[in-house]
Amino acid sequence: MNILRVFLLSAMLIPVSAVVRAQGNSGKEELPSLTSYLKPDAQRYEGMCNIYVQDNRYLMEVPDSLEGRDVLAAITIVQGSAQRERSAGKRFGYSGDAVYESVFRFQKASGNRLTLVQPMFLNASDTTTAFYRPATASLLPVLLSFDVKAKSEYSVLIDFTDAFKGDADLFSLRGAKDELGIGELQADKSFVKSVTCFPGNINFRSVKSYGPGAVPPAKNGPGLPVAEKGLKQPGEATAWEVGASWILLPETPMKQRFMDERVGYFTTSVRDLDNYPDHPRHVQLATRWDLQPRPEDVQRYLAGELVEPAKPIIFFIDRDTPDYLVPYFIDGVNEWRRAFEKAGFKNAITAKPEPAADDSTYSLEDVRYSYISYKASPIPNAYGPSVCDPRSGEIISSRVAVFHNIMDLIQRWYFAMCATIDPEARQFPLSREVMGRLVKNVVTHEVGHALGLRHNFAGSATYDVDSIRNPAFVKKNGFGASVMDYMRFNYVVQPEDKMPPELLLPDIGVYDIFAIEWGYRWMPQFGSPKQEADSLKVWVSDKRKDPRLLFGKETDRLDPRCQSEDVGNNAVKAGRLGMKNLRKTMLHFDEWMTLMGADEDFYGRQYRSILGRYHNYLDHAWRIVGGRYNNGDALPAENMPLVVPVSREQELEAISFLKEHLFYYPEWLFPPKIMKKAGFEFGRDGAEPFAVGFSKLFLSYNRMLQNEVIAGKDSYPVSRFFEELYEDVYGKLPSGKPVDAFHRMLQRTFLAGMISSAESKAGFSKDVSLQLAMLIRKVQARCNVALPLAPDVLTKAHLQSLSDIVSIWETGTAMELIAIK
Repeated sequence: MNILRVFLLSAMLIPVSAVVRAQGNSGKEELPSLTSYLKPDAQRYEGMCNIYVQDNRYLMEVPDSLEGRDVLAAITIVQGSAQRERSAGKRFGYSGDAVYESVFRFQKASGNRLTLVQPMFLNASDTTTAFYRPATASLLPVLLSFDVKAKSEYSVLIDFTDAFKGDADLFSLRGAKDELGIGELQADKSFVKSVTCFPGNINFRSVKSYGPGAVPPAKNGPGLPVAEKGLKQPGEATAWEVGASWILLPETPMKQRFMDERVGYFTTSVRDLDNYPDHPRHVQLATRWDLQPRPEDVQRYLAGELVEPAKPIIFFIDRDTPDYLVPYFIDGVNEWRRAFEKAGFKNAITAKPEPAADDSTYSLEDVRYSYISYKASPIPNAYGPSVCDPRSGEIISSRVAVFHNIMDLIQRWYFAMCATIDPEARQFPLSREVMGRLVKNVVTHEVGHALGLRHNFAGSATYDVDSIRNPAFVKKNGFGASVMDYMRFNYVVQPEDKMPPELLLPDIGVYDIFAIEWGYRWMPQFGSPKQEADSLKVWVSDKRKDPRLLFGKETDRLDPRCQSEDVGNNAVKAGRLGMKNLRKTMLHFDEWMTLMGADEDFYGRQYRSILGRYHNYLDHAWRIVGGRYNNGDALPAENMPLVVPVSREQELEAISFLKEHLFYYPEWLFPPKIMKKAGFEFGRDGAEPFAVGFSKLFLSYNRMLQNEVIAGKDSYPVSRFFEELYEDVYGKLPSGKPVDAFHRMLQRTFLAGMISSAESKAGFSKDVSLQLAMLIRKVQARCNVALPLAPDVLTKAHLQSLSDIVSIWETGTAMELIAIK
């Protein structure tokens, strides 16, 4: 049975207030006819709603047939504002940015008024249920209200000039003020540019000027310019060319596809009375494009033959994209074709250059068109959001963005991870061919988002580390199951593996193909979304017998399979190979930077990229300690335990790796010559990541305690974990030798962590507090013994401060000391 959408029209049933009536016409006076109201010289633009320009006023003729129909308004920046300072952390503010969207309905009101109301959506084919009437009895919010100026037999005429020129959400940037950091509209500096009408949509263009707005402080960070170091910069006035595109949504929405949490799609939600009539709840709908075979191809499709969709997905490439990158952008989009073939469609997606500027049928803000923009921005990023029909989850269009500085970022990543494998990684700038391949991969990932796919952070943990060093294996399977993971590059490959450079980049994997088939297989045999969902659940359960099809949420911080920047199913083994490559790179770093002609700035940023990879590998191993595999989304029929703690052997392997690389100063990573040329000081720039890494390792005991409850004696005991950390950090006291700066930092960090946890009110085990108290006192005892043997002033002062902190802790004022590190 088809599910009917019942859309709330209750605002029509409730009288508008006396205040509104007073503002409108009395309702008794006769309205003029459209033909008598419009002057012969009025400009006319025909389309979904006819637009007239008369005496510098903008008039809209709204057909009666549109009353109660859903219209989506999408706001796009056609031309950004020139600004003195643009925060590197601000994603929006450039040409092509889709910044706001809203759905409204035309609704007549008393007093000869036409309102634009904001609807709510229900799945409700049965209007007799107990919940239906109260669910549809509320007054809908009014977005805009207009006097009706004239009417015809089939339409009414309104003057929308003030809303068009003003700061109404449906025409302006008002809905994105916080994101853009803009202030109030400056009406005297704002004006209308154009209106373009089509049978199913209208595009409005205007220039909006805004006063200074609140600018949030940017993040602190070493090496950032002063303007980016958390100082609140003064706002400034801005001017924007804004496009508002109104599109009439289909009268019958696309059939919904209920979300399955085991497959990663973005969602929208509706309240469902059909399947939950007594206890209505919101159901999540997967966002996806409406791909269907052409009527003449239906039988061929159902017989298993590949057919072209009636409406293929088309992306236009920004004409400002560098010419040499355009073919790579197109290839990045077309990569998804083979995934759609699994869903039964050939040539389902394509990309082509943006039409010429004088093409009257195309405009940047037109919500019918999908677009990949190239932004001259300092942000090293890319993204792929979509505009969706909230009633069904249908993706109407998408605006993928590739920022210019992404090329700097991926160049530095490629050098840090692959310089020992691919000599081309040591060129600056990278050759156009290499940079094109890297950017193509970025586009493929972002277009995956534009197709509805979420990140799958389990995609990188699919294959054995040894296998992904084998060129034949990687050519056949890739080195991960999903391009929607953050795999970056295959950093475990060693020079002796002779891996072709093109195989160092991730590609669409088996999970991606599975996810596209789940979302885009056309299933007309099911009469309702519920029937379809029940069938798909069984299909997914069967498919998930293949472990490569695991979906891992990016929000899952406990499952060591769900990580970013990693590859392979053994984080420690992969980390050791990654460290091996970093060592080789550091041996040649200064030589290669000289050959690349690196200036001081690039030299320093490239060096910091290597340091970043070092700590990434440590972080991957840390996630194992106290980690547990999460199967919480599995269905009962799959017979999977909800959680499985990592094994004791895995934890010990990870802890050993962390001790090796976190507890000792890695001199190979900090050569004085390189640090000097990079403008890098360990105490100022390099110590904190080690302190943070150690703190994270220590605090893993929280997760380990939970695992002890699940795994019992098979788990790695927290008591032993504490004792071993204590011995590793303080075991060499007293030695009569100097305590270097690195180990002074480590010892202060551990003591602060123990005091903080011992005094915590978070409900930790009393036994944990007792053991930590004992270890804190042991630290003081060792320091007191070591003090007379201290060979230098710094070591003696350090030991004395640790002892004094413990003494003050004994007085009960410990929490005041946590900041003393």
